[in-house]
Amino acid sequence: MGWLGPRGVTSIVFALLAYAQIPEHDGTFVLNVMCTTVLLSVILHGITPEPIARWFQRHPQPKAGPAEAGPAR
Repeated sequence: MGWLGPRGVTSIVFALLAYAQIPEHDGTFVLNVMCTTVLLSVILHGITPEPIARWFQRHPQPKAGPAEAGPAR
């Protein structure tokens, strides 16, 4: 899992389902969009984890005190 969700698995499944049900010309368009989406997803997941992790390292979340922790269960 990446920070944007599953890496294209959902896009692939829905594109194949659509491709099987719609006319050929539209199906080709759907497959092209799916390929672009998956490619961009892989690129984004590949280049963004380190900068995002560094940002979180520089901006730590304050620890919740007893009053902020919420009701005990």
